[in-house]
Amino acid sequence: MKKQHLAFVLGGFAMALSGLAVNACSSDDTGVNDAGGKDSTTPDTGKADTGGGNDTGTNNDTGTTDGGIDCGSIPQLRTSEAGTIFCGYLPDGGPGFNCNLGQQCCLGGSTGGGSFADQKCVGFGAACDNPPPDAGTPIECTQNADCTANGQPSSDVCCLQGAGAPAIVAGCGYYKSQGGKQITCEAADAGACASGEIQVCSQQADCPTGKTCTPMKWKLYQLGFCM
Repeated sequence: MKKQHLAFVLGGFAMALSGLAVNACSSDDTGVNDAGGKDSTTPDTGKADTGGGNDTGTNNDTGTTDGGIDCGSIPQLRTSEAGTIFCGYLPDGGPGFNCNLGQQCCLGGSTGGGSFADQKCVGFGAACDNPPPDAGTPIECTQNADCTANGQPSSDVCCLQGAGAPAIVAGCGYYKSQGGKQITCEAADAGACASGEIQVCSQQADCPTGKTCTPMKWKLYQLGFCM
């Protein structure tokens, strides 16, 4: 009788230890992060900032975080092979694509109802017909070397026309420009774009003396501008 009582006590003790082990396992981290499931360093979505354009990076930025504004990816200076123009993302949401030498990029214009045509590549200097007849935004260059590579005079510079002056985004600390009708190669006046235009650069050598190539965001681009 004493032996049976002892066995019963030891068995109950073992079951209690087993229950503690199960409880310990169930308290493990679920994998959701401390920021409500969203990393505050998540880069920009590739969705339109000001109409037809997208910010470069992966398609994750919702525009808000648990703490307020989401700054997305921080713009950086980006050089590329001369004459090769970044043009955005494929219609199916695939990776970014470039326009080849002899081409320019056309950012898609409005098709109504808050929708925009896809980006596309056309011949350098051709009309942007996305949508027809000419509602796209032509991008001939993002650096001076793109102009020379596509047969323009070596004195040409890369100019953003019709856009607002770059301004610091509150709470983010980087520059951003809104609007704009095209980025084009044009003859330089003392190495600079015409008054009221924004000179685009990818490196310091693109800017005239006394100005610094500074990163900014504009539509789908992370560009440099001469400040």
